Amino acid sequence: WNTRLRRSYLLPKLKDNGVKIAVFIHDVLSITHPQYSHQNTAFFFMDYIGAYMIYADLIITSTETTLEAINKLTLDLGLKEKKGAVVTFGSDFKKDEREEGAVSPYVINKLKRKKYALIVGTIEPRKNHAVALRAFEKKLFSRDISLVFAGRFGWNIEEFKKEIENHPQLNKKLIHISGANDATIDYLYKNAYVTLFPTFNEGFGLPLIESIERGTPMIASNCQVLREIGKDF
Repeated sequence: WNTRLRRSYLLPKLKDNGVKIAVFIHDVLSITHPQYSHQNTAFFFMDYIGAYMIYADLIITSTETTLEAINKLTLDLGLKEKKGAVVTFGSDFKKDEREEGAVSPYVINKLKRKKYALIVGTIEPRKNHAVALRAFEKKLFSRDISLVFAGRFGWNIEEFKKEIENHPQLNKKLIHISGANDATIDYLYKNAYVTLFPTFNEGFGLPLIESIERGTPMIASNCQVLREIGKDF
């Protein structure tokens, strides 16, 4: 949606030439929860999703929750509901012999003999890392449990970024890991005491599936999409 060629320009030309159009929509959170998106994303996504809601022959999503949100948005705009399909995600990490055993020595050394809670994902307002940090500051750091953020800093997060970078527990009981490869993320999941997913909302919620797959318990937000993919877990 950030490309210079707007879908509102492209799609009608394709339709005029008899092209069938299918699109995979991961989520519509930029519309339903714009407060968690970068302002440019929210602006350009409106053009993107609006064009597909008019011209697409098939809309594919990864969850029923997202498809329901798209159908509701369609009805709210007075448009005709599109044919939809749900194709869920897997979570198997790429198997590459060059990556076997390539876990970051820094991570191994930093977390050796530590009991830690893990949050995997970009650090941004929607992921709600702050609520986890507050819980650890209040009780859990004093109980000798560490908190690991595995993910880069994203958007609209400048104040929280400064807080992390100046936190008295940084590199002690608060660990931030950015740019980790698959082997390191796999190691983090497998050795975590628990994983956390305090997100306000998701299109899918892959960390929940990745944690379940590795047998690591997760404490997650009680939102519809996570109930859908997490099921009885």
